[in-house]
Amino acid sequence: MAATGPFRVLVQAEEGAGAAAVDAAVAALDAADRWLVEPLFPDEPDGDLQVIVLDPAIPLAPTQMFDLAATVAARPGIARAEPDLPVTAYAPPGAEGGGTPVGAFAAAPPAPPTPDDLRWAGRGIDVEGAWALGARGQGIRIGHPDTGYTPHTLFGPGALDLTTDRDVIDDDDDARDPLRRSPVPLARFPGHGTGTGSVIVARGDGTSALRGIAPEATLVPLRAVNSVVQFLDSDVARAVDHARRHDCHIVSMSLGGKGFFGLRKAIDRCLDEGMIVMAAAGNHVRLITAPASYESCIAVAATGRDDTPWSGSSRGADIEVSAPGSGVFGAAWTLDGTPTEHTSTKAGTSYAVVHVAGVAALWLSHHGRDALLARYPGRMLSQAFRRIVARHGHRRPDGWDTSRWGVGIVDARATLAAPLPDPATLDGVGAFAAAPAPGAGPAPRTGAERIAAAFGELDAAAVTARLASAGIASEEVTDRVAAEVLYHLMTDDGAAAGFAADTGAGAFAPTWPQRLRDRGSATLNDAL
Repeated sequence: MAATGPFRVLVQAEEGAGAAAVDAAVAALDAADRWLVEPLFPDEPDGDLQVIVLDPAIPLAPTQMFDLAATVAARPGIARAEPDLPVTAYAPPGAEGGGTPVGAFAAAPPAPPTPDDLRWAGRGIDVEGAWALGARGQGIRIGHPDTGYTPHTLFGPGALDLTTDRDVIDDDDDARDPLRRSPVPLARFPGHGTGTGSVIVARGDGTSALRGIAPEATLVPLRAVNSVVQFLDSDVARAVDHARRHDCHIVSMSLGGKGFFGLRKAIDRCLDEGMIVMAAAGNHVRLITAPASYESCIAVAATGRDDTPWSGSSRGADIEVSAPGSGVFGAAWTLDGTPTEHTSTKAGTSYAVVHVAGVAALWLSHHGRDALLARYPGRMLSQAFRRIVARHGHRRPDGWDTSRWGVGIVDARATLAAPLPDPATLDGVGAFAAAPAPGAGPAPRTGAERIAAAFGELDAAAVTARLASAGIASEEVTDRVAAEVLYHLMTDDGAAAGFAADTGAGAFAPTWPQRLRDRGSATLNDAL
């Protein structure tokens, strides 16, 4: 079975210890008979990554969850443990850019858009120039963890693979979006997966109809979230792993949260098998959300119709490239009365990342994925794509800030026309990194590096100085409490603002450390 309860702790056993070590750790806990242990990845039942599913009848506050994880981590044979907690770190973008809020529904279908309206985003990345080279994504499969799919005219024959789709939330093989509204703000984004997926693979039905960036590629819908704002990372990790096990070539994630090491591991497994993985940077928050904040994942920011960065987009040094994301047309439904399909404009980094996913599909089909994989085995294939986008496959408007918005705006034709890099030059995790040999994977991040990745304009040294000013002075302690510190910074905007503004020199109001103390677990307060 897959975890369905809302209270989960991810545990990594020491190498070779496997599920037995986690079982022993749980057996030592109170109420252990009401909790169960199951593998994070179904193809590794005795693997080192296991999930403790807690009895929902015994609800725990987030601070209690962190204390529980610390207790488990202290047991023999356990390398680390971390709660799987949702955070509101990917705010809804609203109607900025002249569109309906992401995932929302218009009261009635708007007036039909003009062909110029429908095509501006594709023109902005020269997709027709790429199509002229013969590539339309044929033969390429894109795994799409999101809210699922809803049938829509824009999804013509072959657009969706409904034989390997998966609903991770309900643990079944039907990824259809239930299209349920909720009275709770941010709780649901019905139709989001349909809108984002259509930007990649919409087939269109005439000269003026909307077409996706890769209109001959195939989307594998994966219902992993009820909301792209709040979700459980273990669900997304399982969806990503499902994409890997069912022969997807790309994973595109229009979602963002805190992230944890299980999701990072799922992405690394994809890269090792020659997949390209990317994610939206985040909306209306000061943070780069996970998984975009992972160095193994391509982080995409959003621009508008005038080629300027979208004001709601997350930004920072870890952004690799930008793409149209404000005022982008996609498939949509009304929910007032009889559901009615139509197209409407969307805004958010959700719609930027799917443009880059479409370009990746065009690139793979242009050169032939099998030929590329033979030339660039394993994670080198993703590195080759990132290198080309970074050096050739973009255009850079006047005044572009590469320190915050990546190399520029992705250019589909330039990406396909670029020379393939020498495999001997690809020895890093990303486009430019000098890291382990291909296939070795990235080195584990320190706690300070993990926090810095979320605060895109801070480096690990700046984070270390801030934590030291609050009393967390050693790397070992930082590593132990980093997950909780990041959780509180992502769920307390006041603490995040103070943390981002703190110079680390002592000339600041001690608001954010006090807010952490007030909200922190016993484990964190011991460190502080």
